[in-house]
Amino acid sequence: MFQRKNKNKQLKQQLEQILFFKRGFVYKLPKNRNVVLTMTGGIDSSVGAQLIIEKWGSIVYPFYLKRGAAAERHELKSVKKVVSYLKKKYPKNVKDLFVASAPVPLSEIKPNLSRKRVIKRGHPLRNSIIQSYAVQYGVSLNDQAVKLDTVLVGSVASDYFPGSREVDLLLNTLYVCTNMEEWNWQILSPFLQKGLLKGKQKIKKIDLIKWGYKNNFPFELTRTCTSENAISCGKCSECKERLETFEKAGIKDPIKYKM
Repeated sequence: MFQRKNKNKQLKQQLEQILFFKRGFVYKLPKNRNVVLTMTGGIDSSVGAQLIIEKWGSIVYPFYLKRGAAAERHELKSVKKVVSYLKKKYPKNVKDLFVASAPVPLSEIKPNLSRKRVIKRGHPLRNSIIQSYAVQYGVSLNDQAVKLDTVLVGSVASDYFPGSREVDLLLNTLYVCTNMEEWNWQILSPFLQKGLLKGKQKIKKIDLIKWGYKNNFPFELTRTCTSENAISCGKCSECKERLETFEKAGIKDPIKYKM
């Protein structure tokens, strides 16, 4: 495990050096700038949207991909509720929700993927594919005279899936820049950047819950469960993590659970 972390650290440094060499910076914080924000209806992207508006003054173009997930209908319902809440609270900073459809993974491939692998590592390239669609949406906005070069994702410091780490976002940023020959583009998580919350190097889910509670975020609008049921199961790994994190934060989770 230590060797793997050390190799990832070395790779991260090498990627940062390449980006800095090519454009003179690694990332630029999108303060008071347009951003595409990938949303899932969960706590990270939902509370994160309010946080970046409050702290950075970002103008958010929310993006949701209907990808064939079991909980898709409930996710989208939550995303719509969260975006509606944010638009009322920050009318100048939140644009209309853009919903796209593309199966991830492909419907012809999904049945053949090992459940054990999916539980351990997630669907192959899932995050990268979603981010690439978000970039395409951003490019389409550019072509409509909306200046934009940043895609934000909701990866927090406590995420463990491959594809959610800072090194993965750097790799995807480099791929986008080389593929399009436009070196201003960046894919980043606000929660992995220093200084978003005072005293925090990087932000974990518990930090978002505490900040959201302090700032009256309506957690009842969010959806974390990956099951197809309308009421959250309370048993999947995502539900368990959510319940445990609320408990550690000393805050009651306002949503209902089946258990």
